[in-house]
Amino acid sequence: METLIIKIDTRTKKGKYLFGLITEMAKEDTIVKIVKNEVYNEISASLKEMKSGKRKPINELLK
Repeated sequence: METLIIKIDTRTKKGKYLFGLITEMAKEDTIVKIVKNEVYNEISASLKEMKSGKRKPINELLK
């Protein structure tokens, strides 16, 4: 099985449709297997919290 990383913009109609097709194929677990990257999700969530002021950047915590 080959590993392929695909980024889909699910804000668009076509992106939602494509993501739906991929998840349906993954349910069969024969053609496609989805592996979620938790590190990416955690980092992007932390950056959003820092931008909104909910969390301080590391350099400010170490002062």
